[in-house]
Amino acid sequence: MRLAQGRSEFPIEISTKPLAAEKGLVVTSAIRDITDRKRWNNKSPKLNKELERRAVELENANQELEAFSYSVSHDLRSPLRTSDSFSQILMEDYANPARCRGPGLRSATAGELPTLQDIIDALLALSKI
Repeated sequence: MRLAQGRSEFPIEISTKPLAAEKGLVVTSAIRDITDRKRWNNKSPKLNKELERRAVELENANQELEAFSYSVSHDLRSPLRTSDSFSQILMEDYANPARCRGPGLRSATAGELPTLQDIIDALLALSKI
């Protein structure tokens, strides 16, 4: 039902309830303005579609993060392990690694490989957030 308020109409809800009184049956009623409820009901399908769209976007972002994690874990760690193994072999072959002028040995003794490993671990941790 709609009720006129000044020159405008707005939706209402009417509730009635019969009550027994001394002089017979009395009916009470309550009239509520349901404009806000109607407005939300009309917006609800639009909001649901927007939520569904955002859920799809989040799912896609999560899949991209999983792919990124795999890439960091596999594609970066594998060459790092190879380089680290090569550096270890060189260090074992030379009694005094400080005298070696090879770039692999210098980078291993300078501590760059563990730092790179820390960066990879940090990237993985970041992707999980």
